[in-house]
Amino acid sequence: MAGEIPLIGTDVLLKLNIASTWTTLFGQRGCTLNLKMTTIAVNWKGSNRWTYRVPGDRDWSIDFTGMHWLQSDGVHAEATIDYIRSTFMDNSANQPGRVQVELLFPGGYVAQGFGYMETATLDYQVATEATLKGTFTADGPLTFPTMAS
Repeated sequence: MAGEIPLIGTDVLLKLNIASTWTTLFGQRGCTLNLKMTTIAVNWKGSNRWTYRVPGDRDWSIDFTGMHWLQSDGVHAEATIDYIRSTFMDNSANQPGRVQVELLFPGGYVAQGFGYMETATLDYQVATEATLKGTFTADGPLTFPTMAS
């Protein structure tokens, strides 16, 4: 593999579409893209008790972690923490917790989709940075447009 360079996790950014602007997730530490597919067993009497399968439903989710930063005046350093909190808590919205997410890879390659914030954990421990951890779970397909937003 001469000339090939491995992808480094810090080169991949998780972004949220906030008011039609793609905004990088605050103090991002990590994110994991999970892809899964169920399968359906299609056994029959002549299969000699071997299981054959066909594809079923596909699903995706993104687990993320980030630091909760404050500016010197105590205001949130980036709007995303407020957006996540308000989106998760807003019961007046038609689809509370639904967000558009994007993974941006080097070279402009992206993965985009709509999802729900299924979990959000704000962690405030003594002698460590405050963090936000959570999961966005799919609401529809994950698409792979060729150019970044």
